[in-house]
Amino acid sequence: MARLFLNTKDVMVLTGLTVTPAKLRLSAVRARYGIPKYKPVTVVQFSDFYGLDVRLVLEQIGH
Repeated sequence: MARLFLNTKDVMVLTGLTVTPAKLRLSAVRARYGIPKYKPVTVVQFSDFYGLDVRLVLEQIGH
């Protein structure tokens, strides 16, 4: 079963960034979609924001 949400570690794997820039990427997605800080970012939201294919993102994070 595919995961629905991304965490900082997933963004680090996808982008090759370190912790702080990866968190900033997630923050940018949250700001765009009005997601509170305590709620997770979905794979679809992240993919849409950065123009990535959802299947490719899922494949890269191991699902």
